[in-house]
Amino acid sequence: MAEASNERYNQQSNTKKRASFTMDTIGNVVDFIVLLFIAWIVSILMEWIGMLFFWPEQGAMHSENMLMTELNYINADFKHTLFGSTPVQFSAWMAGQLDYWLFEATYFRDLIAWTMTPPSDAGGFRVGLGNVITVMHDYIAASINTTQVFGVRLAIAILSTPAFILIGLAALIDGLVKRELRREGGANESSFIYHNIKPWVKPAIIGAWFIYLGMPVSMHPNIIFIPASLMFGISIYITSSMFKKYL
Repeated sequence: MAEASNERYNQQSNTKKRASFTMDTIGNVVDFIVLLFIAWIVSILMEWIGMLFFWPEQGAMHSENMLMTELNYINADFKHTLFGSTPVQFSAWMAGQLDYWLFEATYFRDLIAWTMTPPSDAGGFRVGLGNVITVMHDYIAASINTTQVFGVRLAIAILSTPAFILIGLAALIDGLVKRELRREGGANESSFIYHNIKPWVKPAIIGAWFIYLGMPVSMHPNIIFIPASLMFGISIYITSSMFKKYL
């Protein structure tokens, strides 16, 4: 009787663990999508603010030049990828996909063209809307260019993921070795460092992605991702080496 009760308890516990893991996975995916959406909106808003206050004379040309600069960075310094195409091809494909699904498949460009070319007998609403779109045309063009820049940067962020994984694995192995040596040597343990460093593991990646995807100026991806990957590795190393000696 006791064995049957224990078996039911274990089954229930395993079911709860699987359900919890599934919900955590779904939650992480949703959080990631929300992060990308917020970074995309921020990138457009930052470009608009720049057009208003910092480069008004350039207008939409600033975002167009930024797109060319980003592609030149990739073409000059990144030659190979694990996805069967060059990084510049993958980045251009990603930018093209975002442009198509956001502005072509939704008929956004057709709507803009329709509002900007009202017939002579058009009503006041359509004429007024066309005037507003004409005034905002530079900002709309900048939004489209910035979205393509976002696609290029998203591709590079995805391609940088293996570097984070390799550095994280190396740091984890070194940290666990140090933990074993600490355990065998009978050294004291302190949870203070572990609990204060652990919260920095996720931001090392998420922060790098958000900053890189949302910034309104061109910057070589190595300037963002190399320090972020090192910070990620250091965080993994400290948390794994400082983890409690006995489980």
